[in-house]
Amino acid sequence: MRARLFLAAALAALAGSALAASAAAADTLPATPPFQVGVHLTSGAQLAPGLFFIDPHQVVDDVVTGPEIIDNQGRVVWYYPLPAGESASNFQVQLYHGQPVLTWWQGSGDNPAFGAFAPGIGQGEDVVMNDHYQIIKTIPTTSDFTPDTHEFYITPEGNALITGYRTVPNVDLTSVGGSADGTVIDSLAREVNLDTGKVLLDWSALAHVPLTNSYALPLFGSSPWDFFHINSISTAPDGNLLISSRHTNALYDISPRTGNIVWTLGGKQSSFTVGQGASFAWQHDSRFVSPDEIQLFDDEEGTPFPATGPQSRAIWLHLDYRTHTATLTRQIIQPTNQPETGSQGSVQTLPDGHEIVGWGSAGTFSEYDQAGNLLLDDSLAPPTGTVTLPNGQTVPNAWSTYRVFKEQWTGRPASPPVATVQAGSTGQWTVSAAWNGATQVSRWLVLAGPNRFDLRPVALTAWDGLITPITITGNNIRDVRVIALDQRDRPTGASDTTPVGS
Repeated sequence: MRARLFLAAALAALAGSALAASAAAADTLPATPPFQVGVHLTSGAQLAPGLFFIDPHQVVDDVVTGPEIIDNQGRVVWYYPLPAGESASNFQVQLYHGQPVLTWWQGSGDNPAFGAFAPGIGQGEDVVMNDHYQIIKTIPTTSDFTPDTHEFYITPEGNALITGYRTVPNVDLTSVGGSADGTVIDSLAREVNLDTGKVLLDWSALAHVPLTNSYALPLFGSSPWDFFHINSISTAPDGNLLISSRHTNALYDISPRTGNIVWTLGGKQSSFTVGQGASFAWQHDSRFVSPDEIQLFDDEEGTPFPATGPQSRAIWLHLDYRTHTATLTRQIIQPTNQPETGSQGSVQTLPDGHEIVGWGSAGTFSEYDQAGNLLLDDSLAPPTGTVTLPNGQTVPNAWSTYRVFKEQWTGRPASPPVATVQAGSTGQWTVSAAWNGATQVSRWLVLAGPNRFDLRPVALTAWDGLITPITITGNNIRDVRVIALDQRDRPTGASDTTPVGS
């Protein structure tokens, strides 16, 4: 049986098939991420199907990194290295014109206009990529708006909800202990039609929220002052927008027609009485999961501001619009072996009821079952050195991922697989096979022989990450080709013939 599979795959790849015709000249292997995710799986755990989507970055991005897709074992399926000094954020699968696409923000956080004490404000662009890993749409920086790291959400209508920031000079800050002519960082929410670029909504926090509602008072007399710090926008069941402000510890229900605040949850002017255990602080990633329930990531710590609770958590809040009360319905508390999340964080409910929680600056993410039992606890790499902040404080240059998603995704790279061959001991060779982003590869078939017209099956190996090493033996090997096989051992892609030693 195996011999027949080998032969069928070889013939499909070599006998003038579409796979052979599509194979390009031998290329170099894809770049690999700077670390591999560490996986801690609970014994007997049954994980939800899908792949993890992460956006690893550091306090200061001193190594090349980019968005990644990894499997349940932490193996890299797809990696997209960004230019040095840039990072990605909010990497996920969304629908655009009814088709699954990859979306993320990429850019740099270095902008002197926002001052030394305004961390987490990105300057860059939002990106849409199809299942062939081709960029099909971007929302770039313009003269009046710079897309920020925090949100890029595509609505069912095909519009994009994005965040941005701007500096506003000559603002009276005496009410919060500042100067009479200070500079404020205003948080912006924008809705734009992805096809036409038409701006449908521009919302300014400064125009609607009092400065005195902020818990993030100016540090060390710093200016500009980030009083609001928008970090998520999502749609409500009634068509309104739900906006999260990290620095006011509050969520805002916004009318997209008028821009007015319909109600506020949390903070200093809450429209709801917040019940026992339902208060939150420095939160991220708020979403409606039903018309009267919201899920969010409750950081509880707001580095560099004091923590308000001992642990971060994911929480679900029930809103009673008649009595104007908010009640905690359930929570997932951060594992005790982790540092408290001082920034970032996310929570996602999967179709089977599993929960994916990204612990943000703690550099970890977890999967839980419907009962809240921990199934999977993944960790990024240790810090690379230290970073000295403008106030002189030295902190680890730690790794984190802004949000984490688990999604069903089928990637079909436009380019074919690639392979390299290196000589080992006498008569032994190491073949490295790769197909960056191909999600249907189950095994690699290696064909080798004295020339490209006389290749025979010599090895069959399970896919094992972005680059799979395969050892072959033989004394008359001059050329090698790899064939990607799916779970039914059908050929799905073929590399070009690679001369030994190339």
